[in-house]
Amino acid sequence: MEYTLQDKLSFIKRDIVKYKSKNPATIVTEMMRKDYINIHGPEHHYLDGAASAAAMKNAGGKFSLDDCLNELENRAAKIPFSPKNKQCLGNKCPFYFKNKV
Repeated sequence: MEYTLQDKLSFIKRDIVKYKSKNPATIVTEMMRKDYINIHGPEHHYLDGAASAAAMKNAGGKFSLDDCLNELENRAAKIPFSPKNKQCLGNKCPFYFKNKV
């Protein structure tokens, strides 16, 4: 099935909170099995940060996971990608996640 980027971000946000692991690599590995995840697609920017935030929250972090996921979504949506091949453009990822996340 074909999903929009916004669909994918919504699905990740919905699903990431279900994981109880304190290890972000475990969460990412599990999430990458979902049919809506393309490892080279722009959704991985959101997924990586969301998995880290969820793992920190599961480890006892004192912050709003929902607020963090919203901020990640705003930043991830700004990263340029090619609609033609559904991949990121030019290693720009880090420039969109500077400062506070």
